[in-house]
Amino acid sequence: MKSGTRWQIFAWSACVGFVIAASLSTFAWTQAKEEGGREGGKAAPSGPEDKGDKGKGGKAAEGKNKGGVGNQGKAKGGEGDGTKAGEKDKVKGGEKDKEEGREKGQAKGGEKSKVKGGSEGSGGEGAAGAGDEPERGSDEGDEDAAYGPPKPASIDEAYVRDHLESYLHPTELQVLKGGKVRLVFDLLQKDHEQDTAFTPNIGTALDSTFRWTVERDEEWTTYTSGRREPDVVGVKASNSGIALLNCWFTDDVEIAADFQLAATFSRKNTFAVVFANDAKQPLALGNNAGTQCVTYKKGAATKTQGAVEPLIFRNSTKLKLKVLGGQFEAIRDKRSRQKMRYERKDFASGRVGFLWSGGVTGIITGIEVVGTVDWKRMAQELRKKTGK
Repeated sequence: MKSGTRWQIFAWSACVGFVIAASLSTFAWTQAKEEGGREGGKAAPSGPEDKGDKGKGGKAAEGKNKGGVGNQGKAKGGEGDGTKAGEKDKVKGGEKDKEEGREKGQAKGGEKSKVKGGSEGSGGEGAAGAGDEPERGSDEGDEDAAYGPPKPASIDEAYVRDHLESYLHPTELQVLKGGKVRLVFDLLQKDHEQDTAFTPNIGTALDSTFRWTVERDEEWTTYTSGRREPDVVGVKASNSGIALLNCWFTDDVEIAADFQLAATFSRKNTFAVVFANDAKQPLALGNNAGTQCVTYKKGAATKTQGAVEPLIFRNSTKLKLKVLGGQFEAIRDKRSRQKMRYERKDFASGRVGFLWSGGVTGIITGIEVVGTVDWKRMAQELRKKTGK
């Protein structure tokens, strides 16, 4: 082989070797770097999961990586082995949380005992719950929360509560939160015990302008099976008059009535739900036909706001009057139609009911009243009636 050829082969071999050596060196360096990254990641994990609660060692112990927290020296349990630090923090933090829970439970348990006359055990329940609020466990608790400790009933209030149901015979009677009373009269039942709940009483004579319906008023339907049912039952109001429920309220009251017109409506017709006082010249606030606010004096309109929209024959319409703090509101079928101001001094106490005129004829099928009872005035009236 010629000398020149040997040198060419040697040079080519040297180049190939150099390239291979450089490649191997680069590969080794890359591998070393990746290994170093892995080791670094294992030794010092980061992220919010390993962060302990700044004020409570117990929270640090509850982190997702106790060892990592310990290695970084961030947990207050101390530096060094993360597991031991976490356990130490867990013990201390648990004791601290338990102590705080006991103090909170005792404080809340004491408040519960103060409001509801609870025993010393209330505080114990708070401690056992590690700071959780003691359970109320009853509607009475909800009432306390919304209105504070219930006030003891006055002699008049207690007397009225004991006698109101037997006096008015409502279909339903409820004492609501805050002391309001809800009265319901389902006139479809034609309960004659309710005759005396109004002044004048609900009559039975055909010429009475405020009486129970009779068969000819009720438009009975006869089915093919022979069964007969009335289409409408209740109290019929006709021609003109005023009828008031025998219960006295402050000017924080609302009355709703289901009313069906029993004859063609005319513009001169009036049918209003009212709140009336008992002055020598009686005054009343009214919702006429559900769309007009009216003030009355001795049964005659003195001031109006809004226009009367006709009532529909044989169509049940809900008329509602809401009286509160110097303003009254006319509502028809759950829709507010008019509002008007009044002098509160004239209506400190009064009764709810109905006022009608102009030859109107209609049937009241149901009544609901919600309001604050005038306990003193109501007690006086009950004692007059019962003689007790």
